Amino acid sequence: MVTFDRLMQPLLRARVKLGGSGSIDEIYEQVLELEQAQKHPALMAFSI
Repeated sequence: MVTFDRLMQPLLRARVKLGGSGSIDEIYEQVLELEQAQKHPALMAFSI
């Protein structure tokens, strides 16, 4: 079973990257981007 803190970590990382706030859509997109980058580190080189 996935723990609460494991679910919250991507959300908190996204909010930090967005400067502490963002709309639901902005946060959602940032979470997806960060999670994709973790799965495929080579993609980070092209996201700058």
